[in-house]
Amino acid sequence: MHKVSFSENADLPRLEHCRKLILSKVLSHPHKQEVRLDWATIGSNISYEMALRNPSLLVAETDKMVSSGEFTFSFRTLFTPQILKITIEKYEIRRRFIGGVYGFRAAFSLPEGDAEPQFLVSKSLVDLNTKLYAFCVLEQETKGLTDQASINIMSSW
Repeated sequence: MHKVSFSENADLPRLEHCRKLILSKVLSHPHKQEVRLDWATIGSNISYEMALRNPSLLVAETDKMVSSGEFTFSFRTLFTPQILKITIEKYEIRRRFIGGVYGFRAAFSLPEGDAEPQFLVSKSLVDLNTKLYAFCVLEQETKGLTDQASINIMSSW
């Protein structure tokens, strides 16, 4: 099992949809009409405002993230002082005669804290996006896995 790059045709639209959906729903509360997003970055250090003003920076950063196999974004809301960093990775679990078996995992962590990141795993990006949406936007209680547990689960597929 090893990390691989994302596919621009299949994976990239789903990754961008996940990021846009989470940041837009966190940006403002749908019923209370209030702004909740305080700060957000895309990739390593491109702020959300900079990405809106200069899309070429976002395109270059996205290309870098797709080729490295790590899609990262971070945000902080007005109601929580911590920054939540989400990193989505793609792994090739094993090769078959035609194609391969892939798994996706999302690490969510507080970069400022010393706590270990927790992981969500899935066989598809659509399912992983649903889990991230439930955690970030709907604020459902989510029990993340440790690094070794996530690798063990993906290896069993």
